[in-house]
Amino acid sequence: MANGAPVQPARESSTAHERRPLIDRLIPEELLEDHELRFRSRVLITVSLTISGLLVPVVIVRATTMRSDAGLTSLVLTVIVSLALPALLRLTRSHLIPSYTLLSLTLVAFFLAERALGAFPVPALLYYTMAPLLAGFLIGSRAALLFGALVAIEGTVMYRLLPPASGPLIEDLAPTFWMILLSGIVMTTLLTLAYELNRRRALDRAHATAEELRETNHALTHARARAEDANLAKSDFLARMSHELRTPLNAIIGYAELLAEDFGAEQDEHGEDARRIAHAGKHLLELINEVLDLSKVEAGELEIRPAEIELADFIESLRGTVEPLARRGGNTFSIELADGLTRVRSDPLRLRQILLNLLGNACKFTERGRVVLAIAPDPDDPAWLLLSVHDTGIGMTEEQLSRAFEPFVQVSVDPALRRTGTGLGLALTRRLSALLGGAVTATSRVDVGSSFTVRLPATTAPPLRTPSGTPS
Repeated sequence: MANGAPVQPARESSTAHERRPLIDRLIPEELLEDHELRFRSRVLITVSLTISGLLVPVVIVRATTMRSDAGLTSLVLTVIVSLALPALLRLTRSHLIPSYTLLSLTLVAFFLAERALGAFPVPALLYYTMAPLLAGFLIGSRAALLFGALVAIEGTVMYRLLPPASGPLIEDLAPTFWMILLSGIVMTTLLTLAYELNRRRALDRAHATAEELRETNHALTHARARAEDANLAKSDFLARMSHELRTPLNAIIGYAELLAEDFGAEQDEHGEDARRIAHAGKHLLELINEVLDLSKVEAGELEIRPAEIELADFIESLRGTVEPLARRGGNTFSIELADGLTRVRSDPLRLRQILLNLLGNACKFTERGRVVLAIAPDPDDPAWLLLSVHDTGIGMTEEQLSRAFEPFVQVSVDPALRRTGTGLGLALTRRLSALLGGAVTATSRVDVGSSFTVRLPATTAPPLRTPSGTPS
């Protein structure tokens, strides 16, 4: 069975080759893969074989009715070269060289025929109109213009050089004239049919592609609607669950703190257990609040309340919260405030939440290092404020940094650190920054540290309520 497996594709390929139209077997594979090149190659082969087929009787009539070695030679040469063009196509694997050869041969044949007869016009004059038409089908519009100009110049020159045909010469040319007229009609008809067939096929492909696009867009629209419904349902579920969990959790924290106070004087293990319960409850409450805030942002229900913020008081409040976190990891924490910067207008609650998320992460992923909060106007535009958090922690790789702002994603390589959060801090920070009218960016290097910068308007008040579909 294994030995016979590769044979089947070869059979299918052979069958497909046998079913291929005869004219396509004369065309190189690389030209068949392109619809336009395949069409032009088919026209080239059809025209070359048709010319050779139609000129054979012309050669016979010409040889029996008149004696002109140069004219007869040009016709025979045209037949031979026309028959050789399909082989030239396969040899060069390009339709351009055979096409230019055919068109140039046509002009040379006209010239030789007229010179041999010594009069103007001759029956071959009908093919003068075919040259730009053939050039357009075989090569393109520029070639049509080029060969249209060339036949016009050649016809004008021959008209000036040669006397008009008259008398016995016209009677002698009559049989040849009718044969060439018939072949010209056939050639024009074939080219017109080829163009119409190719146009219809192109329209059919365009209609089929348009129908596929409509069906795909319809499916994508339904999929997007279902995804939005699912996202809203998820956000609603998280908001309800978070609210229901916070009520009993607040009671647990309250009772644990009361027990810790009651046992505090005794310094026994019961007091320590109560303090652990209170600490764990507060940590769990913070996680629930993050989930609730993120669900409100996604549902477009988070309110923004802008107000004037005195930076001195705001920074001292932050310092009191962050310094214990920094000392826990043996870190130093410092705040750098630009001179002359005293107040900004924003939502103090959400701004504090953004900075605590960034500073908390910096303290968590840094050990015996430095954590710095820098607040300064944007040097490129003083109307904007830059709030940067720098640390000398473990840092992140490029791949980790690209996923750091995704919800529920924790990029730390330390399993113990991954268990201490939900992975919502940076995702919520990004969304809150957007709601305040700004954005957050980050840079990081492994074992060097990370820098997160929030760019916010310093004076512009954001909207009072978040719009639905806030960019994330």
